[in-house]
Amino acid sequence: MGDPRESLVISTDRKGSKAVVRLDGELDLYASPKLTSVVGDLLSEGVTTIEIDAGALTFADSAGLRAFLIARKDADAGGASLAVTEVSEPLDRVLEMTGLREALGAKG
Repeated sequence: MGDPRESLVISTDRKGSKAVVRLDGELDLYASPKLTSVVGDLLSEGVTTIEIDAGALTFADSAGLRAFLIARKDADAGGASLAVTEVSEPLDRVLEMTGLREALGAKG
């Protein structure tokens, strides 16, 4: 079995002050720091609009949800907007169960 820390691939597409962050794989305890780090880097580079495309996310646990919330809090603190614009079926179920859809700006 592969390294569990490599279960998430994050890619970014930046145009000016807007960035789209694409998540592919599993957002769990091992991978969640990668998301918060990428968002922190974008904010420090002056990005003011961050869209997270989680359409290819196959799994998210409580640490993954926490990473979304930390990213949202950091964006708010930096005067930026952050929203989850695409939601995979597994993530959609978790957002529905936890009531976090609205907090993350995710479409239902």
